[in-house]
Amino acid sequence: MQRYIPALLEIYWRMGRKMVPLPLTSDNAAGPSGKTVAVVFDFVGTLLPKIDADSSLRYIWLESGQDKARFQNILAHYSHDADDRRSYFQQATELFREARITKDDITRIGNGTRLIPGICDVFKVLNDAGVLIWIVSRSERQFIRAALGDLACYVEEIKSNQFLFDSEGVVDGIRISPFDYEGKRRFVSRVAGDLSVSPQDIVFVGNSNNDASVRGSGAVTVCVSPSNTTGTDRSSWTHCCQCCDDLRDILPFINLQSTTK
Repeated sequence: MQRYIPALLEIYWRMGRKMVPLPLTSDNAAGPSGKTVAVVFDFVGTLLPKIDADSSLRYIWLESGQDKARFQNILAHYSHDADDRRSYFQQATELFREARITKDDITRIGNGTRLIPGICDVFKVLNDAGVLIWIVSRSERQFIRAALGDLACYVEEIKSNQFLFDSEGVVDGIRISPFDYEGKRRFVSRVAGDLSVSPQDIVFVGNSNNDASVRGSGAVTVCVSPSNTTGTDRSSWTHCCQCCDDLRDILPFINLQSTTK
């Protein structure tokens, strides 16, 4: 019975804060090990610093030499609402199709993307310590893989949207991932369950309001260079790097060695 106490306390704490309680299951019944088992990263704004774009679609659109204002008109309507998101991706698809943006264009733009400094060192440190890496993002898988390049070998899985192409390789649709907003929380909970570890042994790194729900999973959440969220809001974030210009800034929040006796 004693091994269930940490999970029960977690549930009661979340109920007291009017957050979604964690179900007591065999997957999360054990208390935290004191060592980070996995790190789940957001992509745009986290691994891809926000330069002139706050979405991968807009970034690809601009890097393709297209008109900035045309995309901004549809981006303004993106919200938490599922219908708004579907409308946004449908309109983006129409713009991409009209501009005849191809799979090769996306790969080329991704390959030329500059990720956050320190990412190579962090991925290698995590890998050497046996810490697993996931990416969950509303960006598109083909673009993320191209941007990561050789770093993709460190990533267990990328959960994201996915471009669909016609027979000529032109963008013809976007398959929408369910793992955005509350979906990110569900994904992190799934990772903890699949690994049979406490959610507290998972670290999530994000930067925006669509990442804030992950705190409800029980994971340790690190906000980097916050955008549309308050990094010091402890109901959403465990830690905050207010201005993160090097990914190595997150390492103090990751337990590479067990702290339990």
